[in-house]
Parts: sequence; C-alpha cells; structure tokens
Amino acid sequence: MRQDIVDGLVLIALIALILVTLIGLLVVRRYLLARAVGSFDCALRMTTPGANGHAVWAPGVARYESDRLDWYPFLGVGAKPGHVMKRQGLEIVGRREARALEATTIQSGWVVVVCDLDAAILELAMEPAAYDALAMWLESAPPGQHSVFS
Repeated sequence: MRQDIVDGLVLIALIALILVTLIGLLVVRRYLLARAVGSFDCALRMTTPGANGHAVWAPGVARYESDRLDWYPFLGVGAKPGHVMKRQGLEIVGRREARALEATTIQSGWVVVVCDLDAAILELAMEPAAYDALAMWLESAPPGQHSVFS
C-alpha cells in the first residue's frame, strides 16, 4: 500500500477512536448523574427580557442538594452544574402542559414548570412526579425562608 493511503486510514481510525471516546464519556457522565440520589431528568429553558421567546430547551439532569437544585446539561463533560438554583430564590409561578411546538423537544407526558429565580424566569420540563417532588422540596424549606407559590 502507498504511504498516503496508510496515513489516511490511521487518521480516520484516530478520529473514530476520539468520537467513540467522547460518546462514551457522555454516556458514563449521564449514568453517574442519573444514579445519584435526588436526581431526575429535566429540560431547562431560560427566558430573559428582550429574548423574543426564542430560548430553546436544553435536556439535562437535575439534582437536589440541601439548599439548591443543580442542573447539568446532557451535552457536557464537566463535573460542575450548568445552572445552580438556590432554594431561597426559587419560586414556582405556574405549571402547564407542553405546547404543541414544545412536544417535539421535550418528552411526551412531561409538564412545564414556570419558575421565578431571583427575578429571572426559567422553565423546567419534567415528569409530573418530579414536579410533585420539586414542590414538596420547596415547601420543606426552613420556616420563614421560602414560599412555594408567589
């Protein structure tokens, strides 16, 4: 074989190995996040003033900590959460079913929970049972520190 063909095959094999390794890291990270106590699948959409409603849903995993809810994006290899929602600043504004256009980006049967996080609006999409757990977690905050619904 000619050397340039061998070099090309080695390059293709190296690229394939890197891709398989990255996919493997994503799968292992997702598995470790999902098996932790207090974790649940949760899509997140941040809406900011002036965004004209063009925010997109990002799939991920949320995990309860004692004083915060950490959200980890599905596509990521870092160990730090993508968003940290302090329990004291998080309030549920409402709950609704997914709209027709959202049904293509979030899982069927999930509910959308509209939250106020320190004057910013964010939406969390999750299973109904996860919503119930979120509401109970917020209600169980120390007295005088939090109210679930504004």
